[in-house]
Amino acid sequence: MIRVIKQEKISFIEEFGELLPGTICEMDTEMKILCANKNGLNLFGVTEKELKEGVYGYEFVHPGDAQRCREEFKRTLKEEFENPREYRMLSRSGEIIRCLISSLPVYKDRKIIKIRSVILNVTELHRAQKCFEDIFSKSPLGMALFDNFGTVLETNSALKQMLEDKKQIKRIEDLLEITASEMNSLNGDRSIQKETTLVSSNKRSKRYLEWHVTSLGSKEEGGTLFVAQVQDVTAKKEAELRNLNKVSRKVERADLIIQELSTKVNIRYKDKYLTESRDSEMSSILEKTHLIAQSYGTVLITGESGTGKEFIARQIHDLSPRRNNPFIAINCSALPEELLISELFGYKSGAFTDAKKNKLGKFELANGGTIFLDEIGDMPLMMQTKILRVIQERVIEPLGGTESIQIDVRIITATNSDLKEKIKSEEFRKDLYYRINVIPIHLPPLRDRKCDIPLLCNHFINRFNSIYKKEVKGITPECMGKLYKYNYPGNLRELENILEHAFVFCKSSLIETIELPEEAKTEKKYLSSKTNLKDQQTGIIESMLIHHEGNVTQTAQALGIHKSTLYRKIKSGKIKR
Repeated sequence: MIRVIKQEKISFIEEFGELLPGTICEMDTEMKILCANKNGLNLFGVTEKELKEGVYGYEFVHPGDAQRCREEFKRTLKEEFENPREYRMLSRSGEIIRCLISSLPVYKDRKIIKIRSVILNVTELHRAQKCFEDIFSKSPLGMALFDNFGTVLETNSALKQMLEDKKQIKRIEDLLEITASEMNSLNGDRSIQKETTLVSSNKRSKRYLEWHVTSLGSKEEGGTLFVAQVQDVTAKKEAELRNLNKVSRKVERADLIIQELSTKVNIRYKDKYLTESRDSEMSSILEKTHLIAQSYGTVLITGESGTGKEFIARQIHDLSPRRNNPFIAINCSALPEELLISELFGYKSGAFTDAKKNKLGKFELANGGTIFLDEIGDMPLMMQTKILRVIQERVIEPLGGTESIQIDVRIITATNSDLKEKIKSEEFRKDLYYRINVIPIHLPPLRDRKCDIPLLCNHFINRFNSIYKKEVKGITPECMGKLYKYNYPGNLRELENILEHAFVFCKSSLIETIELPEEAKTEKKYLSSKTNLKDQQTGIIESMLIHHEGNVTQTAQALGIHKSTLYRKIKSGKIKR
């Protein structure tokens, strides 16, 4: 609908212009200034007499912005305007003025007869921004700027030097653990002070960093941007540790606590529960990921739901030369076909009714990095054809676009479907299958690698201790036996849910059978062919060793066996203490 501004006998400038703090002016379709309020005359150093004699708006535009200004003015005449727009303007005295300009056409008889503009002088704002940027870049303190979603927007050179080989930081959680309640408190007048430990790449030295996090927004507005100031306090910390060592051996325990805290950083995004395994098949897969990461071939990860396919994809990316570039994951079964196309390939303005701006697709966003296509077996056939072209030619074409875009993306796919059966039923393209199956990885279900249950339980217990602020140390032998008997149709994800359920109701330092969900504590026998009583016994012993912090004597007493018998079982079962 065309917005019509009715013409009045008294002009808009005369009636409202002097009441507004900014500059108000009107121009004809040739950009000649018809009238302006006093603020406008003062801003550009123009008299009313000069205005009557004829002054054009483009006379005050900086040469570097002149071409863009003319083009955008023409678009405004075509009703294709976007507001606001920023230009560098020039006063008659030659002073550069930075301005935000919003414009609307004025109509008469449904034709545009002039353009009305509101101009705000943001020169001082730019100066303040430049001053902040200078302080930010030249500060001897490390500094990181991040938003209320935890996305790091900028880090200065001092912080990059402190981080050494960890310069590419995308999330604040990669550096510092901040809880939701702490983030909320930053919206007021509070600040957060924390200390982290940075271990060098060769693991021979440590550096201690002190963080001071504050909000850049007012208490009334709420924080939208936050700044973290970082100081290297290694010398101070080492002196404190030396003094503590003279007084007590507690310094060793303090060092262990610091190490434990450092392992909790980025819990949400970098779970490590798949980086080790006692299962021979899974161990082989983990070893191969290092070699696969250095290759360029397309990877197909298969396995049941919840076996950790996305984690393996992320690990391949993190170990590869692409690690500093984006990792983009998309679930091919979660979106309808039309939306999936636009998500993967993007679109140009005007490609469809709601496409008012250009949008980059996931492939273009992942350029230089890795894209993970999860549940590719559920991808519609038409999309399969498009993906095949991307793999073969390494080009994409956005919706509504006419030019192909060259991309450099490592493609990793995953499915819990039997693709060979889908090929037989003509639900999946045979040629695409051979293109994505260059490097196949099949993840075994948890019921076939139950020897890993103690490791996984220990991982989840550590995580939930951090989340729920508890001090659970392990699982009772009876409860561990139940966990070994269960079949885990949901695999690792289900084990995690079972442990979290138990954690909520756990009142002591050990998780007991009664605290498990009903389906996990039934008496049904679900032991698979790869799970034997020795594995179950090994899991119980390991769980009790964790609870007793590796103390063999206390563990043997709790199990009701002699200490020498326990030593023999630890050695034969290759159990870690």
